[in-house]
Amino acid sequence: MYHTYYQKPRPKGGYFLPFLSLIIVGLIVVLVFQIVTYYQAKRSQALENKVAVKVISGTADMKIWGVEQWVRAFDGSILNEGDIIKTGPASRVILSLQNGSVIRLDSETEIDFAQLKTKDGKDEASVNLKQGEIWLKRSDNEGIRSSFSVLTENLEVKSIGSVLNVSKANEQAVRVLNGKVTAVIKVKDLQSENGVEMRAADSAEIVFGQELVLGKQGIADLENRKTLDFLALLSDDFRDTEWYKWNRKEDAAGVPAVTVADAVGNQSQTALSEIIESEANEVVIETPPQEVSAAPEIPEIL
Repeated sequence: MYHTYYQKPRPKGGYFLPFLSLIIVGLIVVLVFQIVTYYQAKRSQALENKVAVKVISGTADMKIWGVEQWVRAFDGSILNEGDIIKTGPASRVILSLQNGSVIRLDSETEIDFAQLKTKDGKDEASVNLKQGEIWLKRSDNEGIRSSFSVLTENLEVKSIGSVLNVSKANEQAVRVLNGKVTAVIKVKDLQSENGVEMRAADSAEIVFGQELVLGKQGIADLENRKTLDFLALLSDDFRDTEWYKWNRKEDAAGVPAVTVADAVGNQSQTALSEIIESEANEVVIETPPQEVSAAPEIPEIL
C-alpha cells in the first residue's frame, strides 16, 4: 500500500522570522549600551573639576567665584575653579580631588583655586596660598597623574606625583615628603623702572627629605642679586610638629574624608528635596464654588 505525504507549506516570512528576531535583540542590546554609556558620561562630567570639603575641626568659610559674601563651609561643600576657602583658628580642613589626591589646610590658612582640572586619570590643581600652611598629597593610584602648582608671594612650586608641604607666614617654605618638586624664587626687580616688577632670582629642585626656607633677609639678599643656597635637610623641628605627625597618620590611613562623588550626590539629593518641598508649599487646594440659592419670595400682605 502506498501512502502519499504532503509537506505542510511554510508560512510566508517563516524563513525571515529568526533573522528578524536576532536583529531586534541586537538593536535592543545596542540601545541599552548607548543609554548606559550616556549616563556614565553624564555622571563623569558631573564629577569633573570639583573639590569636596571636609571640616575636620573648627570652622571654615568659602567664597564662590563671582560672589562677594563669604559663606560657612560644611562637610560635603563643593569648590570649583576660582573659589576661595579659609580656615579659622584651631581649625583644619581636608579637600579631596576626584581621583584621590588631597590638600589639607591648617588653621588660619587661605587658598584660592587658580586652576582646577580633574577627570578620569588626572588630578591637576593650581592654588594661590595667601597665608597659612597646606599639605598636598598625590593619589595613591599610580595610574593617576597628580600635579600641583602652589604660588606664594615669592615662590612658585610645581610638583608631579609628590607629597609636599608649603607654608607662608613669617617665612615661606617648601618641604618634600615624597618625590621631588621644582621651586622658582621671585623677588622685586630693583632695576626696573618702577621697582615693583618681579623677576626670577633663583630656582631649585627639592627632593625627598629636603626643604627650602625663604625669610625676609634672604629675599632682600636676592633683590640685591646675591647668590644664596637655601636647600637643607628636613628639620627636626618640623618633624616634631603636631601638624607633621597628623598628616603622616592621615597619609598612612589613605581614606578620603569626603569623596567628590559623595558630595555631588548629597547636593543633588538636597536640591531635589528642596524642589519637592517648594512645590508642596505652593500647592493651593481649590474648592468648587458653592451655589447660593436665591431667598424665597415673600408674598405681599394686603
